[in-house]
Amino acid sequence: VAPTRTPVAAMQEIVEMESRQVANLIKNEQPQTVALVLSYLPPERAAQVLGMTRADIRDQIVERLATLVPTPIEAVEKLVAIMSARTGVKQTRALNQTGGLKSAAAVLNAMEKNTSKSLLVAIEERNPELVQLIQQKMFTFEDLVSIEPAGLQRILREVDLRELATALKSASEDIKGALLGAISKRAAETVGEEMSLMGPLKLKDIEAAQQKIIEVVRRLESEGEITIGRGETA
Repeated sequence: VAPTRTPVAAMQEIVEMESRQVANLIKNEQPQTVALVLSYLPPERAAQVLGMTRADIRDQIVERLATLVPTPIEAVEKLVAIMSARTGVKQTRALNQTGGLKSAAAVLNAMEKNTSKSLLVAIEERNPELVQLIQQKMFTFEDLVSIEPAGLQRILREVDLRELATALKSASEDIKGALLGAISKRAAETVGEEMSLMGPLKLKDIEAAQQKIIEVVRRLESEGEITIGRGETA
């Protein structure tokens, strides 16, 4: 489907800003407006900006993002006019808007786990059905066990063995067995040696390595190369 005309020069300018600048630009906006801006950012950037917004409205922003539908051109034009005045953007360039359940799930996946969980708990008090739908779209490192062996082999062809060793440091025995069983015996021995030589690691480093593998999973799924078995219907 061809994209609708979107005057998003100001949005392009926002994409190129530092996360702190974006947060400052939208700090006084309503949750719906913030969600609209976040829908133009990649998940990792959107998660950073969301983490800098007021704590008391973050769950509302995620809720609006999850229920965001393609925005009417008039609403985008109005927002762009405001943003253009603030950023001084004159040129026009094309950008894609996301939003919806997958977008909200991707942003939450990119956030620190406890923060993501607390936001879902807050939303669940108002809209438990929405939280269930978001969670169906979320994918965690432990969910890799739901992928067929052939899919795991395809994923791990794109993962550095040291990165895999880091990701597995705090993983369950189930996930270790699934991933090490999807690579050659020699590669599995190399990963085991790496893990034993690493010593204690910071949790943030382990989660960063796991997130890189999750990003590979998302990319390969979007390209149709693997299927994620999460009990979803098409």
